Amino acid sequence: MFSKIAHFFTSKWLWILSTFIIITAIITFHFSKDLSQAAEFGGFLAGFSSALAFLWLIAGFKLQSKNLTLQHQELALQRQSLEKQVKELKNSSKFGSFAQIETILDRATRRICESELNIKNPSEIHDCWLKGMIHWTEIYESKNAQIVQSRWMEWIKIESIARDYLGSVTLALKLYMEHCIETPFDQTKSDEEFIYIYSVYLNKAPFLSEHASTASILANFVFIYSPGLKALKVGGMFAAAKTFEKNMFKKGVLEQMRDELIKKDIPVPAIAQDQNYS
Repeated sequence: MFSKIAHFFTSKWLWILSTFIIITAIITFHFSKDLSQAAEFGGFLAGFSSALAFLWLIAGFKLQSKNLTLQHQELALQRQSLEKQVKELKNSSKFGSFAQIETILDRATRRICESELNIKNPSEIHDCWLKGMIHWTEIYESKNAQIVQSRWMEWIKIESIARDYLGSVTLALKLYMEHCIETPFDQTKSDEEFIYIYSVYLNKAPFLSEHASTASILANFVFIYSPGLKALKVGGMFAAAKTFEKNMFKKGVLEQMRDELIKKDIPVPAIAQDQNYS
């Protein structure tokens, strides 16, 4: 009922009634001979106008309330539309992430097959790692630069492909956690730490589950042998400095690497113990 009244008084009749009341008041005041009667009629018009104004106020309030309700409904529809768009974008992003994950893992597998290690799939890397550890003894104990350099070059092929593979699996896992299941994670962790901490998601993720076992084993290898790997690197760098040009490294860099091992109580390779390595 109030909506009908509001519609009526907001139409052209609102202006017609208002004009009629004003003209009637002017004519009555101008042509009336008895001012007391004009005053009484004016009081009547005033009372009528007040009632009419009050009715307009109520009608206006109801009209405003109706407009607010319509605006609220419109905003609700807009929100539903936005939520639907966001959901569609998330689904699109999710499927896009799956495609990226598959591409990343396929490329990692292809690099493994094309490497010099003569292996056909990622699951063979940890066996290759264990076999390659036979070179560690000579890298640590030999003072012959050529021998150390040769063993280091054989070992670095294995470690490089293992780290490259871990990096690919870590990147794929981050994409899955960020876009597919929207789970927060620590960006500061190294590849091996990330795989170790968030390995539970490897078994759940499409394309990643088949890499879960190999990635976890390699992550443990890199994490556990981290001090030894740093020492192997120092031995290889010192051997390279003795085998090749003496100024191939910036002055003081090798000494700094050696001192870092000593500070961390990591055994220094024999070839790096020689103060006059250059």
